[in-house]
Amino acid sequence: MHDDPSQIEFNRSALQLGLRDTIGLMIGIVVGTAIFRSPPIVFSCMSNGWQAIGIWLVGGVLCLAGAVCYAELAVALPRNGGEYHYIRQSMGSKVGFVFAWVQLCGVYTASISALAYAFGDYAATITQYDANVQPLFAGAVVAGLCMINLSVGVNWKCLHNALSLAVLTGLLAIVGAAILFGHDRLYACGVSFGAPRKEPLAVGVALIHVLYAYGGWQESVYVAAEIRDRKRNIPRSLVGGLALIAIFYASVNWAYLAILGYDRAIASSAPATDAMRLLAGGIGATLTSILVMLAIAGSINGMLITSARLYRSLGKDYRLMRWLDSGDDDGPPVQAILLQAAASVGLIATVGTDIGRTLTQSALSAVGGRPIEWEGYAGGFEVIIAACAPLFWGSLLLAGVTVLLLRSKSVIPRGYAMPCYPVPPIVFCSTCCFMLHSSIRYAGGLAVVGVLIVLAGVLACAFVREKAEQPEM
Repeated sequence: MHDDPSQIEFNRSALQLGLRDTIGLMIGIVVGTAIFRSPPIVFSCMSNGWQAIGIWLVGGVLCLAGAVCYAELAVALPRNGGEYHYIRQSMGSKVGFVFAWVQLCGVYTASISALAYAFGDYAATITQYDANVQPLFAGAVVAGLCMINLSVGVNWKCLHNALSLAVLTGLLAIVGAAILFGHDRLYACGVSFGAPRKEPLAVGVALIHVLYAYGGWQESVYVAAEIRDRKRNIPRSLVGGLALIAIFYASVNWAYLAILGYDRAIASSAPATDAMRLLAGGIGATLTSILVMLAIAGSINGMLITSARLYRSLGKDYRLMRWLDSGDDDGPPVQAILLQAAASVGLIATVGTDIGRTLTQSALSAVGGRPIEWEGYAGGFEVIIAACAPLFWGSLLLAGVTVLLLRSKSVIPRGYAMPCYPVPPIVFCSTCCFMLHSSIRYAGGLAVVGVLIVLAGVLACAFVREKAEQPEM
């Protein structure tokens, strides 16, 4: 059963998000840990600093190709749940269900868990607790944000906007510090931000990390039904939000180079913290760590919000999943938020604790699988990212193909038409194919986890029935 775009109705009281709110949602989700950790890797892959800054802008342009595709889809099918509805419309309800299953069991849960563990890492460092408490901090931030979003009287968009504003203010402070105090080091580095290096460039590796840092830009369409003046605000939020993030990313990378210099920026594992420690000592480093924690909290909060809208849409369409639909479209999707939080905390306990890892290894041994070398994956949580990254890029590729399919069928009204069609979807799909291939190579044997999640979704699809398919009593 396909969604009929002409029959989509909205509760006007639910139209609570303006342009600023939607851009804030995107920024809060996208600007997480990557901009604080990935730049040294990108610097090391390029021959000088200017090229490194340029690759961050190239990544933004590639994502903009996807943004105009999503803008056309979201304006034509403005329902909460994002790609789930686009895929249902173009490929059928069964493919749509498997997509939603993959988001719950793989993409969203893995992303939230990995971010929460990074939050726990910073929290343990600031509080000087033993590293063994990281899972406790990780679980606490997920549970805490869950409870805040479910609290009576708490406006989730105000909370998220506050987190996004705090992060942007912190990034502006780093850039401002570079302008005020980094000029001597900047001139000492020369206009090339470092002498050209002789070894071959690893542009592909750099682009992988850059595009990972932009991940999450598409999730604002998951609240499309709550956006006012969709025809104008959805395209503006996607394109404008990405452009703003690209400018911030390029500026922050320039600041790292201006303060640390090219060689020191490459050697740093935490360039923002090292830069502020150089300028303001231990206080600067601590404040930067708090900034990173706020950025992580914003990303987790945004994903709790958007994933819950997807699962509530699933509850509206399938009888077996109807418990995910709270029935009140104006209120928070309580059951869906609780489900996502519980799944994320469960994964944190599985991967982040000794008991969880032991049980995982035992389960692998029981089925003849090879044991996981946890320490070879950044303490374990890199396993999650490696295993589920192919699912993420595969999902985006499906959305890109959906644009081409729906255009060819001409079954949806186009309140917004992307420019230069079919160039944007071709560029976007090509980018997704590159990232899918790269993520599968990086995952290696762990890629089988994604395959198993998809197969489990296909099996689950056989046991669920759409509400409309039920015979009337």
